[in-house]
Amino acid sequence: RAGLFDYGAYSDLANFALRVAGTDGTLKVQLWGADTDVALSGSDDGGWHHYCLTYDGSAWYLYFDGNEAAYGTSALDTGSDLALRIGAWGYSGYFDGSIDEVYIYSSALDAASIQVLYDVVTPQPTVTPRPTHVSHSTLVARYSFDDGTAADDSDSSLDGTINGATATAGLFGSVAMAFDGVDDYVEFPSAVTADIQGSNARTICLWAVIDSFSSDGGLFDYGTSSDLQNFALRVAGTDGSLKVQLWAADTDVALSGSDDGDWHHYCVTYDGSAWYLYFDGNEAGSGTSAVNTGSDRALRLGQWNLGDDNEGYLDGSIDEVYVYSSALDAASIQVLYDVVTAAPTVTPLPTSNFFQATLVAHYSFDDGTAADDGDNSLDGTISGATATTGQYGIGGALSFDGTDDYVEFPSAVTADIQGSNARTVCLWAVINSFSSDGSEYDLGAGLFDYGDYSDLENFALRVHGTDGSLRVQLWGADTDVALSGSDDGDWHHYCLTYDGSDWALYFDGTQAATGTEALDTGSDNALRLGQWNSNYYLDGSIDEFYVYASALDAASIQALYDAVTVAPTVTPLPTSHFFQATLVAYYSFDDGEAEDDYGELDGTIEGATATTGRDGSGALSFDGVDDYVEFPSAVTADILGNSDRTLCLWLQRDTTSWEDGTFFTYGDDGVAYGSFALRSNCCSENVLVEHHGNDDNWDLSVSGLDDGGWHHVCMTYEDSVGTKVYFDASLVSTTAMTLDTQSTNALRVGAYFGGWVFTGAIDEVYVYSSALDAASIQVLYDVVTAAPTVTPLPTHVSHSTLVAHYSFDDGTAAEDSDGSLDGTINGATATTGRDGSGALSFDGSDDYVEFPSAVTADILGNSARTLCLWALIDDFDGGALFSYDSNADQKRFGFMTESTAGEFRLLGSGEDYDFLDVAASGSDDGDWHHYCHTYDGTDWLLYFDATLVHTETVALDTGSDNPLTLG
Repeated sequence: RAGLFDYGAYSDLANFALRVAGTDGTLKVQLWGADTDVALSGSDDGGWHHYCLTYDGSAWYLYFDGNEAAYGTSALDTGSDLALRIGAWGYSGYFDGSIDEVYIYSSALDAASIQVLYDVVTPQPTVTPRPTHVSHSTLVARYSFDDGTAADDSDSSLDGTINGATATAGLFGSVAMAFDGVDDYVEFPSAVTADIQGSNARTICLWAVIDSFSSDGGLFDYGTSSDLQNFALRVAGTDGSLKVQLWAADTDVALSGSDDGDWHHYCVTYDGSAWYLYFDGNEAGSGTSAVNTGSDRALRLGQWNLGDDNEGYLDGSIDEVYVYSSALDAASIQVLYDVVTAAPTVTPLPTSNFFQATLVAHYSFDDGTAADDGDNSLDGTISGATATTGQYGIGGALSFDGTDDYVEFPSAVTADIQGSNARTVCLWAVINSFSSDGSEYDLGAGLFDYGDYSDLENFALRVHGTDGSLRVQLWGADTDVALSGSDDGDWHHYCLTYDGSDWALYFDGTQAATGTEALDTGSDNALRLGQWNSNYYLDGSIDEFYVYASALDAASIQALYDAVTVAPTVTPLPTSHFFQATLVAYYSFDDGEAEDDYGELDGTIEGATATTGRDGSGALSFDGVDDYVEFPSAVTADILGNSDRTLCLWLQRDTTSWEDGTFFTYGDDGVAYGSFALRSNCCSENVLVEHHGNDDNWDLSVSGLDDGGWHHVCMTYEDSVGTKVYFDASLVSTTAMTLDTQSTNALRVGAYFGGWVFTGAIDEVYVYSSALDAASIQVLYDVVTAAPTVTPLPTHVSHSTLVAHYSFDDGTAAEDSDGSLDGTINGATATTGRDGSGALSFDGSDDYVEFPSAVTADILGNSARTLCLWALIDDFDGGALFSYDSNADQKRFGFMTESTAGEFRLLGSGEDYDFLDVAASGSDDGDWHHYCHTYDGTDWLLYFDATLVHTETVALDTGSDNPLTLG
């Protein structure tokens, strides 16, 4: 009988409650004498669910997870004997569970409003959950502290030991470690620093809040207390200053802002001769030292050893510690700094204010009308104003021409906010003109206006002839308020409140002015937008208009301002390299033009036409006859002679033509080592590197170039190293030489100077005045991927070893890019997937999906392979998630459930040979989980929800008798 909520009286139709009904997955709408049991599938899975019960005077409705689940008609007469209680019903029905986010309304919300309430309380996605560099080959260890421990996020042998430090709120709400400045520290195993001693290259990065700069407190420290044998970063005794501590070669570095009590990012690198300190992604200090770091002390956080058993303890907090066995460059440091950012708010509507009791009306203008978003009796009438794009390109707004456009609302909108009544009017606006009539009264256009035009009977906000200034118009007690930035032609937020005695004007969430007046706002003139006093019209745009019958406080105004924020870019442009210091130019071709997306070095298109790029954005198509793009000489001005450089692009070769085709070129092919070019050469997979030295044009065979797919090509030059060529982020060639690239011919893409015209498409051209390292090339390759949804497709969709990907979004088993690999569904039916897209449902009797033999042709025998899927398991009864095989020892590759909930079996054999059972805690909770199997020729690894849970060493020899099946 346990109640989720309960109030009223225990007599016929006098109770209003929702309680459990004694059957798993069923709740009872308890009205007393007219009760209804409602089966709610999934409500018993142990996960969070959303419940709403409404009553409109004649009918009740129960909503479950945003959807109507049941309704009934009853003449309720809810009593007052019992106050509202949460977690109980009756006198002994106590709830076993958890409750959150309770809302009570004095109206029956409609289905759309219930859906909004359900949608907004969702987990915010982490757009970039971890820095790309986590996967770099030189990463030694990473400590997120998210579970309140010092566990390494990938290798338990590197877990640290906490001494006194306690869990605290980390950067943007994660978990961090707090240090008390007395005796707290965290110590890590010697293996963490084994490869970063002596003069070896290294990087240590962390986020920290420093509460005190006294006491020599260390952020990190390891080595020996002897000349040049220490490697540490500690406070320097002066607020805002840190010391790079190498022992006898120490440097104090002032870091402006580090003493503000907020989180900041610190990195120290050493490359074998020089150290660099980075603060919030920017280089802050450097020096040259012949470091010879010792091994006496293991790496510690929160402490520095002064020698002779003296310790300096940190008063502050630390989060997100990374240790690398290489000296990360500035671009990589920037990536680490940029990616640890606050998750965006996916549902931007102000959930707190949208439904609050005093909201009179809200007009979003998203559909180009002045309809009230909650009550159509309050819809406004548009006179001339036209639909335009709203703030940040999200939704609709209204544009006013400054001549005769306005919107008028019914008198009911202002009926309760006249006289001296409390009120709030808020809107977003772009003001194109602040001009007035030039009279002594500076009469000008209104953002909004209502009331009478006599003393203290008007309530309006308008321009008055001074750029960047608005007038709070009350008639006879008016105030001009300068609002810096309001005249920049951009969107800004304006709110005017009145509480019965004081008015307040807010600009972009902050109070800008206030005054005391005994208002007596009249009723002669209805509320209008875009006009004041019948004659003065706004030149600008208005969006997101709210009217409240209360004076919102500063916190509520801030919530309204914050709620309408720019929509997150789920897959942003590669911010690490897009903005790095050595980027010369970047051409996305997204708009079919050769505009420089970074600066002003636009190219000129000769014949090439717009086409679809590899990620669905724009690219350029080249016909192999006379198409090319030429760029200004300024693009290559700093990458001539023997200067360092990088040039990267994506390309798709036409498989019907293997003629010589130029990817890019510039310089002079008549001078030894005078050109810098890369082109196809004769055969399908051959690439020719051209510098025009005696022996320094050479062919490379690049596997996959002829497959008709998109590929990433980069060529770098470094004076002390020579030329390197990367194909799909893998280094395929290094040749030592000294270039002398000439300025005779500007950079071209798609054609040489006099021939060798490319047939195919080119996209995403980057030019840098430095030689990017392999890690940076990998970042460029990884980030230019198809934009994911909020729950993104696996990043491996773009990897060169992807055989097939099946999303099931359309209810079929079609392969998402190759129709020849489509599967055949036998019984399985379409259902809703984990992210709201499509999935397949299997009945446990005879449903399965079978795939062509070509899917597994290259992953037989002992070949390396990976198979990943998401699954929701209803019953652990021996059913297989996937399998393909021959029925002989070690010739099977499959994965099935056991009869014990949460346990699985790895299938590597026929009936005479099975691997040990594997437990995956949580897999039996009725929710979606991620399973990945990899085999590298020696070890079979099982990952559950991205965590390695089992490793089995076995010499597989997977057969081909039976094709891959799911289910």
